[in-house]
Amino acid sequence: MTLARIIILSCILALALVSCASPPGPVDQALDMAGAHISWAQEAPSGFDWQLPLQTLEQYRDDQDLWLFAPDSVLLTADVDGRLGSWLAERNAIHFPEAGLFWIPAVSVSDRLAFLEEQQLLGAVDAGQRARLWRFHGDQLRLEGDFEGALVSYQQSVKLAPSDPETLAGAGAAFLALGRNEEAVAPLQTALESDPNHYWAHRLLGTAYLNLQRYQFAADELTQAYLLQPDDPSLLAPIALALGRSGQSELALRILNQLDARATDTEMQDVSRTLRQEFTSP
Repeated sequence: MTLARIIILSCILALALVSCASPPGPVDQALDMAGAHISWAQEAPSGFDWQLPLQTLEQYRDDQDLWLFAPDSVLLTADVDGRLGSWLAERNAIHFPEAGLFWIPAVSVSDRLAFLEEQQLLGAVDAGQRARLWRFHGDQLRLEGDFEGALVSYQQSVKLAPSDPETLAGAGAAFLALGRNEEAVAPLQTALESDPNHYWAHRLLGTAYLNLQRYQFAADELTQAYLLQPDDPSLLAPIALALGRSGQSELALRILNQLDARATDTEMQDVSRTLRQEFTSP
């Protein structure tokens, strides 16, 4: 048995002895639920070995939960190059700090949030993680077309992380999808105060202004979005529309020339032709 495994098993045994001396908490109870529990086991589950490269963790099936006992002391000792911490972050692992436990759920965002609420485990994770869970839930509902439900989730997230640009942009997108353009403006502006280079927030805010017929504001925001992602020619049409309707027809036509040179399909060409007719003097 390697020294690393001896250290880890010693930590597990010590924590197990402590848990025997006190009533089980909600995290302790969660350890008895379905899933591949790496905690408390005297032997690692099949296919997992602490001595193997980190990529071994990727071999778990997509439909299998992963419980990983990794208190800070072990992470600092065993994760010297930070690969394990990065791997956990990439998979949005849920961390229960007091138990030194990470949960990598196989279930959907909605299901994991519901599970944590039902088992009264939300309080065992920090505010930042709760905010992300609500944001991911909002993203999922928005992609499913439940924009009202998405707004409720985003609002829960904003309470915990008021300046998170991703949550604020998501809320703006949900407002836009509901046709509530005026209400979309404030969260998108706040998102850009937190991250002035947030492409999605610029694009959404430009769209909101365009729908509200605030054409100069729309042109400014859409142009900022284009400068951040100049490889996206689809932005050129709304920029030209905003410029032309704000009285800058000559500049709008120059933008349409760029669009014509980069148009990748007939739909974009048709849009350009229509706008050119609108902004060309008779």
